Parts: sequence; structure tokens; C-alpha cells
Amino acid sequence: MLFPLFYTDFMSSKTIIENKSILEALRKLDKITKESQTLFVLNREERMVGTLTDGDIRRYLVAGGNLSDEVKNAMYTDFSFIKDGEDNIVALIRDLKVRDITLVPSLDNQGRIVNIYDLTNYKSHLPIDAVLMAGGKGERLRPLTEKTPKPLVKVGDKCIIDYNIDNLIAYGIKHLNVTVNYLGEQLEEHFAESRNGVQVRTIREPKFLGTIGSIKFVDTFHNDYILVMNSDLFTDIDFEDFFLHFREHNAEMSVAAVPYNVSIAFPISLYGRSIFMTDTGNYYVLNHLVLITGLTDRTLRSYIASGILQGEKINGLWHFTPEQVENFIRHPAVLPSIQAKRNALVHDFLLNTYKSQPEACIILDMPGANRVKVAEYFCYRINTENFRDIHFSYDYVEGIPRVILKGKTEDVLNLTNGYYQDHPIE
Repeated sequence: MLFPLFYTDFMSSKTIIENKSILEALRKLDKITKESQTLFVLNREERMVGTLTDGDIRRYLVAGGNLSDEVKNAMYTDFSFIKDGEDNIVALIRDLKVRDITLVPSLDNQGRIVNIYDLTNYKSHLPIDAVLMAGGKGERLRPLTEKTPKPLVKVGDKCIIDYNIDNLIAYGIKHLNVTVNYLGEQLEEHFAESRNGVQVRTIREPKFLGTIGSIKFVDTFHNDYILVMNSDLFTDIDFEDFFLHFREHNAEMSVAAVPYNVSIAFPISLYGRSIFMTDTGNYYVLNHLVLITGLTDRTLRSYIASGILQGEKINGLWHFTPEQVENFIRHPAVLPSIQAKRNALVHDFLLNTYKSQPEACIILDMPGANRVKVAEYFCYRINTENFRDIHFSYDYVEGIPRVILKGKTEDVLNLTNGYYQDHPIE
């Protein structure tokens, strides 16, 4: 925690002038909590000249000193401190914590105390502003969110957002902003009073602007670094480590994420060795690949940047040949499942390089889906609708339902799209 110099009561309790007696110093130390029993010793000009603990006093008395002697005789002069305005303050604080130093003064150019950092009750002191987005409707949690905004839904005896607020404060973050919209008055009331000396600001979003849209309504930032996060996260991320990683790599932006793999519809090949039959000629564009792979436009562009997906940019539009698209689909980083040729339908489909009609073979891995309902859905549709040319295979691989469909392109996509329309991915 950061304590400004004008917080005179605190500063008076933590400082002592060098010509005061050791007995007076002991009386001051006795009033300080055990976690931070340290006095900062100042000279007559209020410049810091040392630190004093009860251990320093014991060693001095054992060596023959007296309680009436001046503090400067027993103080420790090789003390740790941080220069005010230091650019690398977070890394310095981490180093001091490793050395079990619990209180660190920040000194100006004249050696006067400007701030004191408490490393006992706070994990760090991060020079960032935080923005927590709390304006969503939380529709997937209904009916819990019909009268309560999702961030205020309780988990245990605590609101979801409070886990994040308290964690950010624990990292010494003092400037916290919460953007609100849906049932925003409840969040405004919730943060009406400060907590641990920090006032959380609520900012109204005039209309639903989607993810991160509300940040433009935060009119004041106190630091050069801004942390933007959802208010309903449950995370044990080390924000200090995240910040230092960001600084060490001189990044413009860093994103914290967790690995999460979801296998969805992957067309392996269409119409012989071509991937997708279109009316655009012998090339394909990003929109086609979105339809083919189920990947987002952003993900495809990241594959372009990494070189996995190769193409040519013409008049601002990416173009891909059938060979380039097929190489991308079969790349081990994109479709590792087709390398396992134990699936007979997939194996046969790939071996057959000539096909009389546009065909597709799709592997669907469905983590979290009900195995019985998955099988019932495809069996019912294939048997009751006109899908005579569809070949269907069902398996249960490592606790995950797997469906393989092979047949006319139109029929395969009809079944696949129908399933995901009826069973959207959470």
C-alpha cells in the first residue's frame, strides 16, 4: 500500500529523529504491529539516515550500549529504499520481497521520505489503472440475473466482482474503474463506499457497445498502463508477473489467456482434391475459409501472420489457391485428428482422389455434449430426412463424443450446421 507524506499520523508512528534515546525508540516500536516493527530514522533536516528494529537495539545493548544513548548509535545505515519516480519500481519491489523486507521507503532527491510501501499486507504496488467491464446482461445465468447483474451474483458469501476487486487492491492498484449498464444502479450502490482506502469508480455505458466498447467512457487515467478485464473472472493470475512480462518484452499490449481446445466441424476435402467449390474461380477468400474451418477471421489472420496459412493479398483482399487451403487444413497445428487414420470413413475419403460429386468428410469432437443425445440427434435426422448418401460413424473418445460424417457436401453441412444451431457452443 502507498502512504502519502501528508498522512502525518502514520508517518509520525514510523519515524524517529536520530538524536532521540533508544528507550524512546523502544516505546514507539512497542506500539507498532509485529508484522512491520521498523522505525525510519531521520536527521534534523528530515532526511532518512537509517532504520531501527528491536533486533538492532538488542545487538547494541548486548555490545554494551545503554538505553539512554541516541538512536543513531544503534541504527542500521545500509538500508534499502526506492528512488521516487523510479521506472523499474515493480521489479525492485519483487526483489525486496524475496529478501523478506516488509516496509520500503521511497526517497526524493534530498533523501526525504515521500512514500512507504507495505509489502506485508500487499503483494506488490502496480502502477496501473484497472477497468472492469460489468455491463453485460448475463443471459446464460438466467434466472439468477433477471434481477441481479451477473457481477453481483454471489459465489459462496461473496459477489463475483468482489473477488477481482479485492485481488487488484492486494496488488496495490489504487485506481479502479467499473463500467456498468444492465442493472447498473445496483453496482453503483455496491461501490458507493470505499474499501481498504480505495474508491472504486463506476462509469455508465450509455448503450450496449460490446466487449471493451465501454472503456472510452473512462475519462481519467492516472497511469500509463491500463488493465482491462471482465468483472466475472475467477483467476489466480499473478498480476505482478503479468506486468513484468509485459514490460520486459516492451509490448504494446499483452493478453492473458488459458489454453482451451474445442474441436468443431473440420471439412477435410471437397470435390476430389479441391476444398470448396465456389463461383469465384480458382481461388478462395477468408470468408470461404471461415465457412470451411469454423475458425474465426481473427484466428485465420493469425495463421497468415505465422506462415501456416499462405496466400496472396490482391487489392486488400487475401486470396488462396485450392492447394494452399488444403495444405492449411491438413497442417498438424490445424487438424491433427486427420493424421490418425484409424477412422475408416476419413481414411477411405482421403484415399479416394476422384469423386463424382462434391463431397465432404467432417470430424466433430464435442466436449461437454451428452453422448446419448448426440447419437440420437444424428441418427434421427439421417433416418427421417432425405440423407440417403450420408455415411455416419459415432465413437466415444476419452470421454468426448465423436461424430464422423461423409457424403454430399450439401448434406454434410446441413447436418453439421443444424446441430450447432440447435446446440450452440457455450
